[in-house]
Amino acid sequence: MRRYYPLITTIVSLVVLVLGVLSGEVGVVWNKATTFCLSCIGIG
Repeated sequence: MRRYYPLITTIVSLVVLVLGVLSGEVGVVWNKATTFCLSCIGIG
C-alpha cells in the first residue's frame, strides 16, 4: 500500500486542481497575486 501513496496523492491533487479551475478560482488567485506583486515592488 505504501507504494501507492505518491500515485494517490497525485490523483487527489489533480482532482482538486481541476475543481478549482472549473469553479473560477484561477481569476481570483491571479488578481490577488498581481496585487501582491505590485505592492511588493512599490507600484500598487
